Amino acid sequence: MPRNWAPFPPFTLPVIAVRIGNRIVRALADTGAAQSLIDPRLVHQLGLTAVGTQQIVGLGTTPFPVRLVTLDNVMIGRCPLHPCTAGITDLAHLRLGIQLVLGINALRGYRLQFDLAESRMYLLA
Repeated sequence: MPRNWAPFPPFTLPVIAVRIGNRIVRALADTGAAQSLIDPRLVHQLGLTAVGTQQIVGLGTTPFPVRLVTLDNVMIGRCPLHPCTAGITDLAHLRLGIQLVLGINALRGYRLQFDLAESRMYLLA
């Protein structure tokens, strides 16, 4: 079984480097998020177009609609992720310097292990 890992800074949330095509972006691996999210600036940079809308709800929020894009050609290290949708929403207010939130819809097909002592997220196929 191939094993791959992505480092993240110690004592922080798991913000990892992700490759989308030929671009490296900072992404939060969020196993508590059902839906992946993408910042509108990255949508523009990648030239993505909306494929629909969906209602999402965050912690302490009421449901609100977001436009969806399809993410494909996403890699964490050597591990390709399955194509998935991501809701377009401004992520700057999170103050994490991220452009993407990888929810469980993006991480399906992999088993995950978080090694907090080594500050690594392992993906197991």
